[in-house]
Amino acid sequence: MMKLTPIAVEDIENIRAWIAKDRPLVAAKIKRRLLVACRRLGKFPEIGHAGVEPGTREWSSPPWVIVYVLRGQDVIVLEVLDSRRNR
Repeated sequence: MMKLTPIAVEDIENIRAWIAKDRPLVAAKIKRRLLVACRRLGKFPEIGHAGVEPGTREWSSPPWVIVYVLRGQDVIVLEVLDSRRNR
């Protein structure tokens, strides 16, 4: 099962809002794309690689990076970063 932390939810919403300033229709599609990517991690948690922070994993959905941890059968999405702004 995939779970989003409040920070991850906020990150996705901030990405959507930032894009929506200029392209509201695209922003809604990007939000859906990010949520689909997070759900995919719930089904295939090993598709990511070891993260920068110890104990984390990362999966790119360019230009975004989904940072997550595995807790038993659960994938906990910690944050969603824009690699152009957050790295």
